Amino acid sequence: MFGSFFFIIPLLRVPICKGKILGFLRPHVQIFCPPEDLYDPILNKKIEISDTNKVQTYEFKTKYIGHYAAIIVLDGLDDDLYRKAYDLKLNMKLNFYQDGILLISRKTSDYYNKSWGLGHGDGEIKCEFESPKDIPIDANVTCEVLLITIDPYLNKHFKSANLFIQKYSEE
Repeated sequence: MFGSFFFIIPLLRVPICKGKILGFLRPHVQIFCPPEDLYDPILNKKIEISDTNKVQTYEFKTKYIGHYAAIIVLDGLDDDLYRKAYDLKLNMKLNFYQDGILLISRKTSDYYNKSWGLGHGDGEIKCEFESPKDIPIDANVTCEVLLITIDPYLNKHFKSANLFIQKYSEE
């Protein structure tokens, strides 16, 4: 009887990871048999990084409980810039709204971080939040992005980048 319980866990992994049932199993399910889309981006859009006065708006919906990050990714960052990575500036403010009500507001660190997980030559700036603590699950959320400072090199060589919002590991 108890052994058959483990065979139905893969069938229940989505409601478990959403926190609807058997919440105590969620960390284990996320490690051993996560839903196929658990770490897929829930938002992947181009973002303009050459204008500090422009508010850019994006819509998304979180699907699972846990740790998320909004990430700005620059493609093709020169390897020579790797050594200068912490000298490059791209500072931004992100506001998250549901039905016009501000849920959270985050300001990124004033440095550019080389990404190890997104491939050779890519980089990221990250803003983190939790669902459902900060952002509700399965609700339409609006993210407003305002660029505050832009490094002159980034402004000259990277007019746009990608904005990703995706679930991260909770370890």
